[in-house]
Amino acid sequence: MKLVTVFPKSGACGLPAFPRFTCCSTATGRPRAMIDGETLTNRRTAAASALASRHLSRPDSRTLLLIVTGLLASYLAVAHRAVRPIEAVLVWGRNAQRV
Repeated sequence: MKLVTVFPKSGACGLPAFPRFTCCSTATGRPRAMIDGETLTNRRTAAASALASRHLSRPDSRTLLLIVTGLLASYLAVAHRAVRPIEAVLVWGRNAQRV
């Protein structure tokens, strides 16, 4: 079982508001792991994007254009480099400071 919790007001306490996942044993229901939802979501999103790239882009693609900024951009770059021989990463975003 996976239990997802979101606490929007936790930012006031210095904690992330992003979901946290609690994975429980299917046999006993006891918690087995607590996972940071932000990291899990970024990795899952990047993996899905890289999988699509593996099937839709040319095998010799060497340049990656990201139309996203912030933390997710770094996860995307790493994931795409795992499936293509990326040599250059271009990043575009509406806010130049976040790029």
